[in-house]
Amino acid sequence: MTLLTRDYMIKEVSVPRVDPSKCVGCLLCVKACPYGAIKGEPGKPVTINPVACQGCVHALASAHTAH
Repeated sequence: MTLLTRDYMIKEVSVPRVDPSKCVGCLLCVKACPYGAIKGEPGKPVTINPVACQGCVHALASAHTAH
C-alpha cells in the first residue's frame, strides 16, 4: 500500500512574530527553541530566523507561561 506519491513532503510553516513592544528580552524562548531559530540579547526584543524556524511554537509558549 502506498500512501505518498513522492519521496518527499512539502510542509508549510507558520513562523511566529514577535511584538517588540511586548518582548522584554528575557531570552527564555531562545533557550527553549530546539532549532536555534530565535536570537537575541538580554533586555532587547528577539528576532526569529524564518528559514530555521519550524513553527513549533514550543519556545514562545514556554516564555509566555514563565511570566
